[in-house]
Amino acid sequence: MTHWVGWKKMCPIRKEGALGFREMKAFNQALLAKQGWRLLKQHDSLLSRTLQAKYFHGSSFLVARVGLRPLLTWRSMIEARELLISGYRWQIGSGVGVRLWRDRWLPRPMNFRITSAPRVLHSEARVAKLIDRNTGCWQTDLVRQVIDVDDANLVLEMPLNRMGRPDVFIWHYTRKGEFSIRSAYQLELQTEQQLRPSSSRERENLDWVHGQWDFIWQSHTPPKVRTSVWCVCHEALPTTTNLAKRNSMVLALANFPTQQLTCLEGSVWDGWRMYIGEWGGRQEIDFLSYVGGCLMYISEWGGRQEIDFLSYVGGCGNTDANWLWRARDSLR
Repeated sequence: MTHWVGWKKMCPIRKEGALGFREMKAFNQALLAKQGWRLLKQHDSLLSRTLQAKYFHGSSFLVARVGLRPLLTWRSMIEARELLISGYRWQIGSGVGVRLWRDRWLPRPMNFRITSAPRVLHSEARVAKLIDRNTGCWQTDLVRQVIDVDDANLVLEMPLNRMGRPDVFIWHYTRKGEFSIRSAYQLELQTEQQLRPSSSRERENLDWVHGQWDFIWQSHTPPKVRTSVWCVCHEALPTTTNLAKRNSMVLALANFPTQQLTCLEGSVWDGWRMYIGEWGGRQEIDFLSYVGGCLMYISEWGGRQEIDFLSYVGGCGNTDANWLWRARDSLR
């Protein structure tokens, strides 16, 4: 299958129409970000003390520079630091160590800082200024004076620790605040997708496409059927048309009867055209919706073996996909 579809089309998450394989560059960034997280949380470790003595003595990993003639390990960790920065924030304890305007402490993804300009309090004020020392609660009136409405409502919903514990780093994308490679990998994929240029029409249809693929992957059909549907949607089957485009195996397949070369892809597309014709050419009946309806029809039959995907979508029961696979294997 990797010869028919590019690796980048198979790596995104399944609801985007891919197979969910790991994108190795993004996964490597998540692994490196894990090492950076250890530098932030485990100051007494041998690795942390060694790198701190050489590259960021008296400073923090978050503001460290590459330095002169750095090790490959350190250079790689610096490159993955942006991923770490995009997912960490402060958990407010006493608020003494967190700057109100500059640090990341709001529980809001992608933008953890206060969006309003400094007012009432000076620009280097600490979050502790907004906390009542006697009750350990937010000073509601002061919060609404200092911060805009949206940010103020978000701040007032944040729970506080009345024991006065120190402020700590947490990873926003897990429940317990601990860094996980899985969440960092997903965050890296989301960041790459946001940086990818796309038209406004594609962005509007993105949620709809996600819903269609979720339905296809979650349908109560055999896995091989769902995989075959994915191949059809990505033109990843060895049909005569696709083989001719790639100048592959055309001469070998020319000896086979033309009728027997009718395979899953041609059957699905023919069935879709018939379905469109019955609805009078309605444009809203698109291919993904049609395939999802086919899978729903099959799943409602309770897994009956005689109801196969090909016979339904093609409108006939004489299409035999197994023959195509046997023919393909005989050419190896």
